[in-house]
Amino acid sequence: MSPKVDLGLPDNSSVHRLGNQGFVLPIVLVVIMLVSAIAITALRTGVDEHMTGRAMRESAKAFYAAEAGVNAVIAAWDNAYIDSVLAVPGDSLDLGWQPLENSCSYRAQVRRLDDGSGRKLYQVNSTGRGSGGLRGERKLAVVMSEVPLLPAKALTVGGDMKINGDQTISGECGGIHANGTIDTADTLQVNDIVSVTDSVIGSGVLVDSAGNPIEPEVGADSIEIPKLNPWDYCGEADYFLRDGWIVTVGPPTDSSVIAATGTLGWKYNSFNDEYTLKADIGVPGTVCV
Repeated sequence: MSPKVDLGLPDNSSVHRLGNQGFVLPIVLVVIMLVSAIAITALRTGVDEHMTGRAMRESAKAFYAAEAGVNAVIAAWDNAYIDSVLAVPGDSLDLGWQPLENSCSYRAQVRRLDDGSGRKLYQVNSTGRGSGGLRGERKLAVVMSEVPLLPAKALTVGGDMKINGDQTISGECGGIHANGTIDTADTLQVNDIVSVTDSVIGSGVLVDSAGNPIEPEVGADSIEIPKLNPWDYCGEADYFLRDGWIVTVGPPTDSSVIAATGTLGWKYNSFNDEYTLKADIGVPGTVCV
């Protein structure tokens, strides 16, 4: 029988166990690396989304700040005498940085663009700055054209106007305008400009307060008539015009004082407790129509 020689080698089972342990370790390391990479990516994505949302909020604040700058320039146009400051084409005005209540700010600059031969043209450049740490900025440019002020009109209609009989419109606002045509067959005396977007028709004559013939302004720009609630403006009215009659707000103290003709056409309605006056008799006061 041959002698048994011990070479110091482990048995088969031991070799097999060591081989498994050496194979699992790299897998564990790879898994740890993958999990770490996923966690880092998720963290960076979350940070990027947070910064993107923050940047969008800052950008929106900056835009609204720039818009506030434009509105502030328009609101302060007359009080700041911007027309006088920018008297020469090419002139510019820098109003500097102005703070807002929400800690944002804006810087408005105005420049005159026209060459002086026609209607004035201005450009308002406004830079808005957000209130956060990013200090985002947005710029807004608005071009504005000078709109000539129209004289106040005694009567403005949104369509065609027809005037019957000889009429006189006097006073500081003694002009009329129609967003259409003016039709008159008699003499119309006005103390200001007669303007129409279309034309003046009829055989009537237009004269000024001195009786001199006047030419109407034909092809004038349309005048916007706002939709108003008359009851919001009748608080200080002396009379109401109702069904062709002038109706007093309250009983007159003494209508006979106005002229020696007594009641001047006043009519009392006991049912409604109202006094009425013929509409063709002029009396001082404010009439709410």
